[in-house]
Amino acid sequence: ALIRALPKVWRSDAVLRQRLPNPPSDLQRTPLGAAETIGMEPTGTIEGLKSSGLSRFYRVNDIGIVEFNEKNFRVPGGVIEAFVEAQNTDINGTPGQIEMEVDGQGRSRATLVWAGKDKVYTLTATGDGDVERKAIVLQQIAAAVRD
Repeated sequence: ALIRALPKVWRSDAVLRQRLPNPPSDLQRTPLGAAETIGMEPTGTIEGLKSSGLSRFYRVNDIGIVEFNEKNFRVPGGVIEAFVEAQNTDINGTPGQIEMEVDGQGRSRATLVWAGKDKVYTLTATGDGDVERKAIVLQQIAAAVRD
């Protein structure tokens, strides 16, 4: 049901560069570079064909579905608010927050959030299996994201 609900659209880097305030993050050196791309959709502030963010969805073996969301906060009026107490991990020297959830059916979700120079990033892995493994893979992806 999750896969059926995901967007199936895929846009080229050239199109995304026209529609986003900053080029999309380079994910080729991350575990997502070799993963199956399912689709993508604009996020954040949307005006016509332009948006302040982008979500890309991937199928990652032994993890499930991974969503990589990047939102440009250096757009007019953009602000980041974070509670120091909620920061519980580190991504390349930047504080971040990781959350893990498991339900009674064995499904799990790990979410990792951190801020870069111009963007706020959110990685979410959803599927069956070990939530701690999902968290480790998300941290590996985050450590290799390049802008």
